[in-house]
Amino acid sequence: MKLFHVMRLAVSLLLMVIASWSPAATFTVNSSGDEDDGDLSDGICDTGNARDGYTGLITLRAAMENGRSSDTIVILSSLVVISPKTVLPALRASLSGAGYDTTVIDGSEIAGAVAGIRLEGSEAAGLSVSNLTVVSFGGIGIAVRGAPVSGGADDCTIQNCSIVGNGEGLRLEGVNNAIVRKCIISANTGNGITMLSEFAQDHTSGGHLNIGNRTGVGLN
Repeated sequence: MKLFHVMRLAVSLLLMVIASWSPAATFTVNSSGDEDDGDLSDGICDTGNARDGYTGLITLRAAMENGRSSDTIVILSSLVVISPKTVLPALRASLSGAGYDTTVIDGSEIAGAVAGIRLEGSEAAGLSVSNLTVVSFGGIGIAVRGAPVSGGADDCTIQNCSIVGNGEGLRLEGVNNAIVRKCIISANTGNGITMLSEFAQDHTSGGHLNIGNRTGVGLN
């Protein structure tokens, strides 16, 4: 009898582990629209839902709402311009476009000094943003923010991106071991690259073009 209870407990624990584990997913953005996910509780990335019908459409916003740290969001090359109407969710999965000369995330329809792509806290650790252009956001084009002492958004990579015509280009705030590689950071109203906080360290920056900003690199 005791053995039976032990085995039942072991099976229950195994089922709990299986339920809590999910393999990495790839969300392919196939719509330039700005709709939310239709039902975040159903585990299906889609602008529709079971009640109203699934659409087969995945917007950038819906993918960002669903993505987690081990996941990847890929934007199809056929989607040239994506124009969000309100601030996008913080990024919790790696994001890749089809090339900075092909995929454009345009913030011109959002009023105010809002950031374009935001990587924040421990959920952003190890993420990458690559192969896209971020343009015309009133705030920061790409913002990577950690937390005091613990950091959090560490080991992120920004590469093959064009960050142009925003209020500020790229901001690294309280993060460690960030890599910025082969990026064009140009014509932003404020700093091209801003690095803040004494606990941020070991950044690598190479092969990027940083021109026409108010200040090329701002350090604090």
